[in-house]
Amino acid sequence: MCSQTSNKQYEKCLWVKGGHGLGNRLLSLEIACRYAYKHKLSVYVDWSDPIYEQNQHELFELIELQGVNSMPKPQLKHYTNIYPKDLRIFTEPDLTKLITEKRILPNLHPSFAPWRKYGRFKRRFRYLDSIKYAVRNGEFLDRLVNNNDLLCFCCSIPENEPEHFRHVKVNLKKLKAVFNESNLTCFKNDIGLHIRNTDKNSGSLEKAIYCINSLLNKKPELKTLHLATDSLSIVKFISSKFNDRLSIQTLNIKRNEYPLHLNLKTKPEKKKELMNALLDIYILSKSKNLLFQENSSFSRVSVALQKNCNKCTDWTH
Repeated sequence: MCSQTSNKQYEKCLWVKGGHGLGNRLLSLEIACRYAYKHKLSVYVDWSDPIYEQNQHELFELIELQGVNSMPKPQLKHYTNIYPKDLRIFTEPDLTKLITEKRILPNLHPSFAPWRKYGRFKRRFRYLDSIKYAVRNGEFLDRLVNNNDLLCFCCSIPENEPEHFRHVKVNLKKLKAVFNESNLTCFKNDIGLHIRNTDKNSGSLEKAIYCINSLLNKKPELKTLHLATDSLSIVKFISSKFNDRLSIQTLNIKRNEYPLHLNLKTKPEKKKELMNALLDIYILSKSKNLLFQENSSFSRVSVALQKNCNKCTDWTH
C-alpha cells in the first residue's frame, strides 16, 4: 500500500537530501526508506539542489513511497534534537558549496563499523573550508535515531546497493501519460539497451554489438529495441548497425555528448528531463532482455526494477 503523507509537523523524521544523477538519487532514497522503515521514522525528500530543483510535492507526482510515511517539510524551529547540529546542512539546497564527501577508513572490522550494512552511510562529509566533519553518517546509527528527532540523510555514491526496490516506486499512471505524449510507440520491448558514454565510458562498443547479435542469433523473433542514451553519436551508431533487423526506438530529446541532467538551465527543462529519465528507466526495466552498463547507476536502477534479473546482461563485460 502506498503510504499517506502525514499532516503532522513535528514527528521523528529522516530528511533525505538529493545529489548526483537520477540513478544515485533513487538508490539513496531506497536505502533511506529502509532505514526509516526499520526505525519508524517519517521521510521528507528534498531534491531542491541545482540539478533538479524538485520539492517533495513535485517529486511525488512522479514517484511514490510504499511502506513508509512521508511528511511535509519539517519546521526546524520545532525540533530540539537534530543531527547534524549545523542547520545549514538542511537549509542549503546546494550542499557542494558547504561539504565534500570522504571515504571512511576501509580496514575497520565490521563489529566496529555496524553502518557497513547501510551502503549510503559509509561515507562522511567534511566542510570545504575546514578539517571538521559536517556529517559522520553511520557511526552510531541506532544511537542517532534514539537521541534525535530529526536526522539528515545525505546522498552519496552507491555502495552495497539494493538488488530490488521495496519502497520507491514509479507513478505508473503519470509515466504512461508521459509515454503517450512522447514519440515512443512500444512500452514493453524485446531488448532494452542503455549506453551512457557521455561522462562514463565503458570501452569498446563492439561489446554491446556482440551482445545484441548474440540475442538475435538465439532468438530471431526479437523485433523491438529501446535505446536509452544521452549521446547522439550512440543513437547513430546503433541505428546504423541494426536498423535492418530491429525496430529501434529512443526518446526524441536534444542530445550531444554531454550528460543531459548537467546541462539544463531552467526548472521546467529539469522537470522534463527528470520525467524522460524516469520513463527511460522504467521502459528499460520492462524489457524482455535488458543490456545494461554496469558502471552507471541509471542502468543499475533498471536492473533493480526488473522482476527477472536472469534476463539482465552487463554488456560491458
